[in-house]
Amino acid sequence: MFNYVFDPAIKTHVDNYMSLLSTGKDIDIEKFIASFSAFNSMIHPTSEALDLDAFGFAVARLPDSVFNLSKLIMVQSYEDIKTLGFDVTQWKKVISPGRRRLTFVNPSGNTIASLLSSESDIHDLLNCVISFYIERKKIGQLINKNYKKFSQDYDMSIFGLDEAGIKKLINILGPDYKQKLSLCAFNNPLLVRMYGRATPLYQINAAAWMNNLINHSLILGLTQSPVYFVSSNSHSLVNIISGFINSKQNYIFDFASKQSTKLYEQWFEVKRKNNLSQINDFLYYVSNSFLKAYPDFIQEKKLYEMSLGIVSIDSADAFQSNTQLIPVKSIITSKNPDTNLQISNPDILARSDAYILNIEYPLGYAAYYLLNQIFQTFLNLRSIYIMGKAAILSGKVGDIQIPSAVYDEISGNSYSFNNVFNSQFNFKTYISNIYTNQKEACVYDTYLESKFTIDQYQANQMNVIEMENGPFLKSITEKFLLHGAEASTNTSYELSSLPMEVGIINYASDNPLVQNLTQESTSLQGVEPVYLASLAALQRIVDQEISRLS
Repeated sequence: MFNYVFDPAIKTHVDNYMSLLSTGKDIDIEKFIASFSAFNSMIHPTSEALDLDAFGFAVARLPDSVFNLSKLIMVQSYEDIKTLGFDVTQWKKVISPGRRRLTFVNPSGNTIASLLSSESDIHDLLNCVISFYIERKKIGQLINKNYKKFSQDYDMSIFGLDEAGIKKLINILGPDYKQKLSLCAFNNPLLVRMYGRATPLYQINAAAWMNNLINHSLILGLTQSPVYFVSSNSHSLVNIISGFINSKQNYIFDFASKQSTKLYEQWFEVKRKNNLSQINDFLYYVSNSFLKAYPDFIQEKKLYEMSLGIVSIDSADAFQSNTQLIPVKSIITSKNPDTNLQISNPDILARSDAYILNIEYPLGYAAYYLLNQIFQTFLNLRSIYIMGKAAILSGKVGDIQIPSAVYDEISGNSYSFNNVFNSQFNFKTYISNIYTNQKEACVYDTYLESKFTIDQYQANQMNVIEMENGPFLKSITEKFLLHGAEASTNTSYELSSLPMEVGIINYASDNPLVQNLTQESTSLQGVEPVYLASLAALQRIVDQEISRLS
């Protein structure tokens, strides 16, 4: 199905750091720089000049304390963090805006301990820190070379940036940019250490996540109930079902007209051109920002969702994915469900005893361990629907991609399957293009892509690049095709006769040939595909459940 060759320069880099990390010793990050630079990452091309796009991308995926970092510790289990010779309860739990990952920083702020949820976290975290370190070092060298000039009221001209570039650098660093720039001037060594590398520990972390879910839902008896599994985000399905956001549309439109003026005007122009009255996609998109600005509405929203029987469960520390348990019949009991949802027989749906298990999409190979837990726990699983972001090679940001074949770069396996959304995506788009029956590459990491790999994708007619669908399909293969046996490597699997419906929808976050992830920004192009993907999944659940009960 695919004739794919992994970039030998990337393989050399991966082999280099995995070999060094497997020693369990402190490794100077300088030992990784040469092999990283050699393959010329699409996200972070090799250059002597400052790369603000790469720097900003890395900073968003790391905690603020990284500017003072002298040691990075990677561990595979929460228990490991507790037994490393320090009291982690005295450390601060920190977050990164661009990546869900359990991370602690010590009181002095120079050591970070981060929990790995899968092999993908090793690749993402380490290469992100390498990328950050390279640009931080450039900044430090420029400061030290021009220290007298810089010390005079932080003269930013030393960085050789135009006015827009200076503003961008300050925006990346934040309000305390002067302090962070001063830290960059100190060229302290950065050590990296990984404790353990045993696959079973990742599954144990996923099991802890599942135990947390079950403990919060014992009264529902979900292990025996009909369950529809959805991997998406933590708000779209709930918004479509509850209609709470619609009831606050006057507040939200007023907020958007003042706080997101450009986006607001672009959206209304599209609606005017197409003579549309549908407003839900925009409302849902802006609602997160609105609720952050007006937290009083958050409690009202929670109480209304609880009245519909919707249970929201925060992730366990060991595995960073929030969950919603949604009774299917809440679609009927809701006062204002989305009007684009077609319900052929409301009376039948009102009798439903089924639940939607919606998880905040796991990252990378964590998807494999999580779906394994789903299969082990829920004995009446009805369908699997997966939605998430991906890159596109032929198309634009916001386009919808529906695959039928996936190549997994890590295992070398390829999977072909009947994706229900290739025939059952019955919603019209006005901004997005829909690409069906796509070939897809599931990759190691966003950093581990080069011009060589892009050439391989194009030679194999792959138009979609992402990180979760391969692991999901590996779990499905082992469950239904191999009956519990482990999947081989470098093997083609045909999944045309599964006992349940499987659907995958990706929406394009970037096109690396035009604009890679480092330039991704909130725009109107992200409104429609997220909304329609969620609506399509919910429509299939409604149709499946009415058919089951009939």
